Formats: sequence, structure tokens, C-alpha cells
Amino acid sequence: MAENGIVALQGALMDLLIELKRVCEKNGIEYFVTGGTLLGAVRHKGFIPWDDDMDIGMARRDYERFREVCRTDLDGAYQFYDWHTDTASPLPFGKLKIRGTRLVEDISSDSGANQEVFIDIFPYDAAPDGKLARRRHAYKTVLYRKLLMMRSGFHLSDQRRGIRRVVNKTLYAILRILYSPVKTETLRARYDRVARRYNGKETSHLVNLCGAYSYKREMKDKSLLFPFVTLPFAGETVLAPCGYDRFLREVYGDYMQLPPPDQQKPRHNITFDLGAYRIRHAGSPAVKGKG
Repeated sequence: MAENGIVALQGALMDLLIELKRVCEKNGIEYFVTGGTLLGAVRHKGFIPWDDDMDIGMARRDYERFREVCRTDLDGAYQFYDWHTDTASPLPFGKLKIRGTRLVEDISSDSGANQEVFIDIFPYDAAPDGKLARRRHAYKTVLYRKLLMMRSGFHLSDQRRGIRRVVNKTLYAILRILYSPVKTETLRARYDRVARRYNGKETSHLVNLCGAYSYKREMKDKSLLFPFVTLPFAGETVLAPCGYDRFLREVYGDYMQLPPPDQQKPRHNITFDLGAYRIRHAGSPAVKGKG
């Protein structure tokens, strides 16, 4: 993607972030930046220069409240989507999108899911304290999520090599056949039931079950999350986990070290078109340029 393309996309993502902040502040809902967006906030005070998405986290209770208030409180230029509003989507998390735009990722290019410019909003659920219970929690949620993605036409990547990759592909092919009689609505209900199983119980950790990394790397001690702190981000401010240094080290290692130049490129293979949408906050330091 050309540099001015990244600038335009990041400008649109900033608009989505500012709208999310507005809705959250109006309704007393807490959010926090996570993933590469948290890394960008700490290392760059804004976007990672080549980043093409934005990651927001919410504790499950706040996530559900945000879903509800978006029905009435969102600016008309934006819309909240999840698998309840977009029945073609297999993803058990939310996306705040800009109406009338288009963004297509390779992974979902053959699905019927809504394809608009978005930021991801991940619910963080309680993780059990026992190791065996955590393994079960991880296995079942990954199983249902991947079955739903395969059923919806998503292209799943696999970083394994050699015999492990063959075994994994064979296993999922068998599971896909075994679960073929199960309705999509049933698989979604099973995922939801497993994901939320420990909410409301006294546990020490929360976990993003929909993140890009392993259960262990996505699971965070509550003491690293709460209370949130404020960090600068592209001329705005965002809420972030109070233990963001350890949070980032658990995910990325030495996160302040820039990757080699050949790795400084967008992680997703996307095409996008803003259509008639005009960026509202293009003057922010990290998103100056053509919009």
C-alpha cells in the first residue's frame, strides 16, 4: 500500500476512534487500546507508521453496553457490526465501521461479510485460574471460531510447517465434516457459552479470545489492566492498561526495538476505498497528508 494510502486509512481510523471515545464517554463505558494500537501509542505516540488497523479492548460488561448504545448514540456516518447484525460474519467480536466505504482483506474476500473500513473491538472475558481449565477454554473457543470461519468462506492461514501443518489441516478437515450437521446459530451459541463461562467469577486474569496470538499471550492479569491510564495518540488521548510495559513485553518481547526495514509493512493484505467519505480529523500529527 502506498504511503498516502496508509495516511488516508489511518485518518479514517482516527475518525472511528474519536467517535468510539465520544460514545463511551457519554455512556460511562471504559475501553482501552490493545495490540498494535497500544504498541503504537507507547512507541510512536500514535500509529505504528505502517499499521493498517486499530485494536480496541473492552471488558465484556462494557463491550455489551457499547453494543447496545450504538443502536441509538452513533453518528449516522458509522455503524457497529458483529455476527448479530451481520449474519454472514463468523467473528465473535465487534467492528465499528464507516458507512459507504469499502475495505477488503484477503482473509475474508470470499465471504459474504460486510466489507467497510473498520476498527476492531475485542471483548475481554474472564479466564479460569487452573491450567487445565485454561487449556479447555482455549481449545473449545478456537475450535468453534475456526469452524465458523471455514464455514463462512474465510481463508485461514497456518504458520506451522512440515508434518504439524499436515496434521493440523487434516484434523480441521475431519472436524469440519463432523460438525457439518450443526447449525451455524448453534455453533455461535456454543462459542458464546464457553467464552463467557467464567464471567462473574473471581478469577485473576482476563483474556482476548479473538486476538492474533496464543491464549497465553492474549491473557492478562487484571492488575496489568486496571485502573486505566491515559496516553497520547496522534494528537488525541486514549485509555490504556496501567501495566502497559509488561503487557507489551508479554506479547512482543523487546517492543521498543523497531523491526527490520523489510518487516516494516502492513500486516494485512487489504484494498480499500473511502468513497464519498471525507476524513474529519486529518490534522492530527500522525495522520497528516492526503485524505
